[in-house]
Amino acid sequence: TDRTKMEDHEWTVPNLINLSVRDAIEKLALHTSKIKVYGNGSVVDQSPKAFERTRGETECVIYGRTAR
Repeated sequence: TDRTKMEDHEWTVPNLINLSVRDAIEKLALHTSKIKVYGNGSVVDQSPKAFERTRGETECVIYGRTAR
């Protein structure tokens, strides 16, 4: 099923630093629906870090400029 494919899907976390929070969400949404956002404006930090390899519905956290 499509669900099984998503759970096993291996992907590289994109570099989201300096993107708008909206653009960052769009990039992450291609791979996972588990996205948490703190703050707004440009992305200043992210977890997992850029270019980490991960699998399936990984929870991703992005921090906008106003979050810190």
